[in-house]
Amino acid sequence: MKNFTLLIAIFSIVNSGMAQQLPIGSQYYENMFVLNPAFTGARNNVKAFVSHRSQFNGLQGGPKTSLIAVNGPMQKKNVGLGVIAYTDATDILVKNSAMINYSYGIRLGQISVLHFGLAMGAQNYRIDFNQASVVNNSDQVLFENRQGKTVFNSDFGMLFEANRLKLGFAIPQLL
Repeated sequence: MKNFTLLIAIFSIVNSGMAQQLPIGSQYYENMFVLNPAFTGARNNVKAFVSHRSQFNGLQGGPKTSLIAVNGPMQKKNVGLGVIAYTDATDILVKNSAMINYSYGIRLGQISVLHFGLAMGAQNYRIDFNQASVVNNSDQVLFENRQGKTVFNSDFGMLFEANRLKLGFAIPQLL
């Protein structure tokens, strides 16, 4: 029991400064390359996906996420390309992202393939004080320009396919 408590304490300390930065979505089974870039072009057809998710509709500032994604194989059978763009807004916090996905597959036999995927793009984070409920109108920070920052982002993923079995893992937000 002491080891378990120590493990929980270490995990809490390591993760104490982190917060959720990835949007919550749905329909991942149909659009797996959003989570793992190695799935880009893994199916033999071009797929386009449009999604909008709005949570807590009765509450002001509830999370809203809109996404558009397209991916498919290139003429070379072992290369896939895709594009993902989304906006995620929760109250006064807004994040916009655009990513380009690339995947490469290596045949390991007649029925198995190992895919490597890389996604690169930019994310813009901003705080929209125009949407804030203000108690003190004399606060200078609220009336300055919009606060925001654009950063480079990269994701990495791997996918092993054998017949209908698919095993994959992904590392989002490498940078």
